[in-house]
Amino acid sequence: MHIHPNGKRKKVNRGYISLYLELVDASSFEFGWPINAVIKFFVLDQNTNKYSTTLGPDSVMLFNPLSKLYGIDRFIDLPTFELSSNGYLVNDQCVFGTEVLLVKQAPKVEMLILKDGDSIFTGSHIWKIESFSSSYDRYESENFNCGDFEWSISIRPKGNVDDKDNIIYVYLWLDESTLPKNSKVYAKYKICLLNKDKLDNICVKGYDFFNASSLCCCVRTKSLAWNEFLDVQNGFLVDNSCSIEVNVTILGVVNSTA
Repeated sequence: MHIHPNGKRKKVNRGYISLYLELVDASSFEFGWPINAVIKFFVLDQNTNKYSTTLGPDSVMLFNPLSKLYGIDRFIDLPTFELSSNGYLVNDQCVFGTEVLLVKQAPKVEMLILKDGDSIFTGSHIWKIESFSSSYDRYESENFNCGDFEWSISIRPKGNVDDKDNIIYVYLWLDESTLPKNSKVYAKYKICLLNKDKLDNICVKGYDFFNASSLCCCVRTKSLAWNEFLDVQNGFLVDNSCSIEVNVTILGVVNSTA
């Protein structure tokens, strides 16, 4: 416990007593960090032998390796503390205290189940967009299967709202209805903008986690701008149609328990 008789930050809390509690050893806690606790600070009224405590509702403090110190900058002002009739300071003696109530939480466990070579699932799909028009806001593919999951891709011919770089954005989506509760999928993907000359295909590879709060990843084809894609002479737009190929490999599934 830390007591600052003239404020912890003297420039803004001068004239107040600051009280702080520091967690110095977490080795005895079964599950380690983080640690949640409800903290109350007290000062003893020696005239009545009763404690005066912090006002307001209890608040839960979260202790972790980067935040081990919590408290109140303005616990009590010095004139109130020093007034003899209040009984806080008697014969130059005072009594401060703190009460700590630990909030027990069930540990959250995440288990990543990696697939071995014989059980890795790979899905492949070629999406052909007929009558392609750069005036449309969004195109969405049909679902395709990879393992126990359904996936789709989408493309925005107009780009993102704030896009000033004229870059093509392709989105890979996981169908949430096929995702088990409290789980996420770790996948490798490869997305290609197909060219009539296969040697000129533009491909982007990556890895990502997909869960209920993050069902898609955004793939940017930095090496090809929209104006180049729309130019029929470059071979990506043929007879007003274009094709995108996607490959998804399920590398593992993370199951979470709370």
